[in-house]
Amino acid sequence: MLFSRQFFPIFLTQALSALLDNLYRNAAVLLIAFRDPVHGASLVPLAGLLFTLPFALGSAPAGTIADSFDKAVLIRANRVTEFCLSIAGAAALIWGGAGIMLGVLFGFGVQACFFGPLKFAILPQLVPAGSLMRANGWVAASTFIAILLGTIIGGALIALPGGTLWAGGVCIATSAVGLIAARFVPSAPAHARMKIDWNIWRATGQQLRAVLGDAALRGPALGVSWFWVLGSVMLAEIPLIAARTLRADTTVATVLLACFPVGLGLGAMLAGRARRPLRLLAGAALAVSALLIDFAIEAPAMQGRWGDAGAMLADWQGLHLLADLMLAAIAAGAFVVPLNAALQSRARADRRARTVAANNVLNAIAIVGAGIVAAALPLLGASPPAIIGLLALANLAAAWGWRAAAD
Repeated sequence: MLFSRQFFPIFLTQALSALLDNLYRNAAVLLIAFRDPVHGASLVPLAGLLFTLPFALGSAPAGTIADSFDKAVLIRANRVTEFCLSIAGAAALIWGGAGIMLGVLFGFGVQACFFGPLKFAILPQLVPAGSLMRANGWVAASTFIAILLGTIIGGALIALPGGTLWAGGVCIATSAVGLIAARFVPSAPAHARMKIDWNIWRATGQQLRAVLGDAALRGPALGVSWFWVLGSVMLAEIPLIAARTLRADTTVATVLLACFPVGLGLGAMLAGRARRPLRLLAGAALAVSALLIDFAIEAPAMQGRWGDAGAMLADWQGLHLLADLMLAAIAAGAFVVPLNAALQSRARADRRARTVAANNVLNAIAIVGAGIVAAALPLLGASPPAIIGLLALANLAAAWGWRAAAD
């Protein structure tokens, strides 16, 4: 299925889009942090907010537009916009200041906001119902791997002599290949033309009520949002655990961080091949919690044990921590794919993109809320491992919702 005429073009263009977003974002963040050490500490957190904000504000019209026109045509238009942004982004990396780079990053957020409903809503129109789970598995796996690769490549290119030229050039080349791939996405006509409500608050409220008020959609939607809470908190706390709890260098943080998206990708692929993956949700949730609790207990005992990744990988206790993270990520990837597929298959065909868009709003709200809570907990004396432990306990409570989603 992966290399089929129906699926491969959308698979390739969405994977390259995720790669580009993270490559540019990490390159820009590193430049801002090192070019302006005085203001960088306040500007770097702003980067994540500027990329996420459009999903909260623009998802409602994005979903309506995606339901109203041929999705393949809209995807090609979206890729043209991305290509223009990649050129602007390259110029910003080479000649621009922090404000210009952040402005381009906001543009990438807007473009990604309009692409999100398209890439998920088009899948049921391109692949048979029996292949929808596998298609979602490939999309999720490629997204997680692209996030990892984009982050690594962006940082590696900036570190090279003439790094801004390299990073800008790779951004443009990546977008160009995605634009070419988009030309081969098969037609996916709309079921009806919708009136676009540009009152963002009213339209967003209506779409959220439509999803949360439908028992068949509510469980999968909330489950997907909880997945992003898990991911965002883990990716924020892992570097802190490496630096403050383990007292290790950045190579240990890099190895720990790499385990998470790789594990998510493996879990997504496994779920895509399962015959009845929704029945695995409760078990996957329990596995995530058990493994994260073990990680939270073991990490403080390893303080000062390794200075770098080489020493960590040579010690079975280091492998123990890595296995906890990797297996927890595999279990998390195994439950998000069935939930995404359930959301797509249960949504009405003429409202599918708006359902995905409403879920994107929920995801953005959940990520921001989790970030606020994670930032507040240290003020109450919670250490990074304690925050992971609390996350694992909260995950147990959420498991009931995923079980209900399987019914």
